[in-house]
Amino acid sequence: STDSGRVVQTWEKNEITLTLNAQLPPIDVSLYYEAWILRPYPFDFLTLGELQPLAEGGFRLVWTSSKDLSDYTQVIVTRESRDGNTDPSTHVLEGIFEPYEPAIDSVPVPLSE
Repeated sequence: STDSGRVVQTWEKNEITLTLNAQLPPIDVSLYYEAWILRPYPFDFLTLGELQPLAEGGFRLVWTSSKDLSDYTQVIVTRESRDGNTDPSTHVLEGIFEPYEPAIDSVPVPLSE
């Protein structure tokens, strides 16, 4: 499969912005792709929201927060049903963030199956 993606973390003025671009197949309107960040210990996960389809193909999400999320080291994209279930479903992409490095203001993270 050619499903792939990339997340870029950008830090500016004590805010983190995650820009996620994913090459994923189009899906039925009853489904959607959702991005999550995960903290391994103590275990926790946080939704970043629904990826939006791009006119040129693929999907994108831009998410900004002022919270310290440096312990959230994994990013996951799931395929979800519009059924009201708020837990992550089928994983389609995932990647690991490099350790936070204040001297670097932008870090790309590849996503793969």
